[in-house]
Amino acid sequence: METAYRSIFDCARRETFEETGLDVKLLRIVYIREFIDEGNDTHYNETDVIADIVFRLLSIVLRKL
Repeated sequence: METAYRSIFDCARRETFEETGLDVKLLRIVYIREFIDEGNDTHYNETDVIADIVFRLLSIVLRKL
């Protein structure tokens, strides 16, 4: 768990890069959903944002056939 403050855009930018290798410029929030799972005693926030791709890290995987 992170202890430092992170904005929605900071988290979205980081997650996008970690999952796709894309560096993005986030433009705006388009959807927010907040819900509670009482069975797990957990509070969730789901946020979707629109972004432009700024940079793409390309990787090539060579496979021996």
